Amino acid sequence: MEDKRIERNIVNLKNSFEDHISRGDSINVWGLPLAGTSTSLRSFSAKKDILIIYLDSQSLTDQSSESFYELLSSELMLHVKDIDKDSLPAKPFLKVRQLIHKITENNQKVCIIVDTLRDLTFLDESFLSTFRALRDRFLGKLCFIFVSDRPLHEDPHYKEFPNFIDFACHIEYVSQPSEEGDTDIIKDLALSYSDELAKEENLKKLLELSGGIFGLITSSLRYLSSEGEIDFSPKSLLEGTVLRQRVQYIVQSFTQDEIETLAEIARKKAPDKSKISNYISKSGILTPKGEIRSKLIEYYLLNIYSKEKKSKTPEKPADKGEDTAVNDQKLRIDAASGEIYINGKRHSQILSETELKIIDYMKKNDQNVTTRDEIAKLIWGNAYLENYSDWAIDKTISRIRKKIKDSAKPHKHLVTIKGKGFKLHIS
Repeated sequence: MEDKRIERNIVNLKNSFEDHISRGDSINVWGLPLAGTSTSLRSFSAKKDILIIYLDSQSLTDQSSESFYELLSSELMLHVKDIDKDSLPAKPFLKVRQLIHKITENNQKVCIIVDTLRDLTFLDESFLSTFRALRDRFLGKLCFIFVSDRPLHEDPHYKEFPNFIDFACHIEYVSQPSEEGDTDIIKDLALSYSDELAKEENLKKLLELSGGIFGLITSSLRYLSSEGEIDFSPKSLLEGTVLRQRVQYIVQSFTQDEIETLAEIARKKAPDKSKISNYISKSGILTPKGEIRSKLIEYYLLNIYSKEKKSKTPEKPADKGEDTAVNDQKLRIDAASGEIYINGKRHSQILSETELKIIDYMKKNDQNVTTRDEIAKLIWGNAYLENYSDWAIDKTISRIRKKIKDSAKPHKHLVTIKGKGFKLHIS
């Protein structure tokens, strides 16, 4: 009878699961007694545009990350048509990445259920970093549901890797939540950093800042514990790179029109109700009163997003043309110094070592498109898989364009080849 009751609870979680995965949020399910044996999890299905991959950890051939990704690639292969198996990379992780790219290129999302964490005895920081690399690569298109039969505070993986939630997932979901239990979890987390952060008034501030989004709570705790003085102001907190990126990830999961609507709400303007999409309504980003739930997200929309948007707006051409776009200008870059010459005149800006490395590589590769992976290798070297970030690549390309006066569209020198990468046209 108890097992049937638990199965019913899992079935009741379906709507919550579907809401989260439809917007690309990963979920941790802690303390689920039937983890590893639940027929409801094994048969879990979602909307047509969401592919559910159930990964039974007991099917691993051995306890290694290679075995994990080999099993995952074999499951993904069942859902991929018209692909030459011999063209896939030999390395299991790269094979998985290419298969997910193939599945998601037609706007289909992928949710991978990992059941259970207990069986992943090889889990370590390096393996967790591959989850992050996949999540960041397919932001909004790929998510995970990690299942554990132990409560959060008892799970050895969480104890050994306290950044597990923040590292791999946006949202933590408890199968039978209670207000008291949730508060205890947050308090236990805060205590693992300092007694000061675990004080009741500080926990309230954390909840207000994060809006209850668990990834923001853990990122905030980590940043605050690293600072000498505890400052709960959003401005101070968003100086932390990881936390700022986390907020940015959440905002970027919305379309441009939806972000503009959220920015209106942050400015306390009442937008047309027709602008509040179903996605916004279900995302949990708004309170029942229609306000931005997280003070960190609200601050980001008001003070960071608006400035970034303004900086991306092309400036009006100057009268004398010297600082205008280079559509009709000749560009030369000194390979040794990184100095930039426009129409024979040296420009005040120079390329950084990394930017010059990218330009040099693209010049040598002038007959071919330079892929994002190739640029990632130039930026992060051998650690590019662990550190991969489309956002960082785009920012790097944007910086180079700005320096060579090629920001205005259509770009003449550093051209985007949609779906493939970038191509350089330079004298």
